[in-house]
Amino acid sequence: MLNLYDRPFVYFPPKTNRFILALGRLYNRYYYMPSHVHMVKSVKCEGEDNVSRLASDKRNRLIFLSNHPTHSDSQVIVEAFRQAGVITNFMAAYDLFFRQSKFNRWVMQRAGSFSVDRESFNSEPIKEAVNILLKGKYHLTLFSEGRPYLQNDLLTPFQSGGAFIAASAQKRLDARGKGERILIVPTAIKLTHRKNCRDKILSMLDDLNKFLDITHDNKMKIEELIEQTAMALMERGLKSFGFALSKGNTTEERQKYSGEMIVKSLENEMNIIPESGGNLNDRVIFIRGEIHKVMLAPNDDSKLWALSRLRAQKIMLAMKILSYPLDYLKKKPALDRCGEMVERLMEDKQSEAVPPYSTRKAIVQFGDAFSLSEIDPSGKMTRNELFSETTNFGERAIQEMLDSINVTNLYPGGELF
Repeated sequence: MLNLYDRPFVYFPPKTNRFILALGRLYNRYYYMPSHVHMVKSVKCEGEDNVSRLASDKRNRLIFLSNHPTHSDSQVIVEAFRQAGVITNFMAAYDLFFRQSKFNRWVMQRAGSFSVDRESFNSEPIKEAVNILLKGKYHLTLFSEGRPYLQNDLLTPFQSGGAFIAASAQKRLDARGKGERILIVPTAIKLTHRKNCRDKILSMLDDLNKFLDITHDNKMKIEELIEQTAMALMERGLKSFGFALSKGNTTEERQKYSGEMIVKSLENEMNIIPESGGNLNDRVIFIRGEIHKVMLAPNDDSKLWALSRLRAQKIMLAMKILSYPLDYLKKKPALDRCGEMVERLMEDKQSEAVPPYSTRKAIVQFGDAFSLSEIDPSGKMTRNELFSETTNFGERAIQEMLDSINVTNLYPGGELF
């Protein structure tokens, strides 16, 4: 998991230019996406004809809610939209703009991207998203997991921002009385390896183990090897901050114990009283948000900054530890899943994205569009209930599409390691 960003939020608005967008789509298709940077050789679309039909009706405003399994998702979905003949604006994390050169930022804005701080409320990107839908010139795309979790087959919980934007825009469209409607399109992205890249995955795992100074029993299964490596990396992280070693009879128990230990330590330091019944991940997110606020507030106190920076590193460690999907790996230790887990561990070690190591095939499936009125036909839900149910509905639809795609995946990436 890449480290989170702690620089003051800067709003980069979309400045969509159809000519530059058209050139960019061709560049993406023929050079950038297949290059060594992404190694995605082809994108297969499903449901694009229905999307094209919906987009051709000027009364429709489409919000594409998508999963975010890899660092190549933007390139993949841009190609999918090219095939569908649809232009959308993209809400993107503001740190992504800071990680780019000035020229790349310029291109991103002309391609329709605009920035958002997912950890703090900023009115500009929300207003922008709603206005995009009101104008109806372009549609809108959101990666609802918030960040790439390197987990192709299983979703992490979606954020509810898409439902909030949809409800806000629909309310204002209804006031016009022209029959305009917001339609949410669940969109599943799946990348799978086209070739047998077991040796490359094992080589990365071996490099990790040399760094951690551990050796494996050669008779262990691949999922056991990866699990042992993950726990060694976890213990190294705990030790670096002076925490005790983890405890527990199972890996899952050790993960939870370690995460709880870090969270309790920070809650005590920061005088935070956790909400009754709040789960561990919610507590992590709350602590991270409080640290983020301090680091972005105007303050010349160098000691406070250094302390906040240390706390940010600690809570990041907790996020990494708790996010290891080892049960997901055990259920089906396919080549893709093993590769994802090793990539995740490498990324945690170096805090940099791991370049692709073999060519991949991408499948993008556009699901059946739905409206808020279908979620709440009686109109009796509270806003929070509507946001929650809309988000959950989209999440379930995408997970079902991913499961369906995996059933028919005949590439080596879908095979057991």
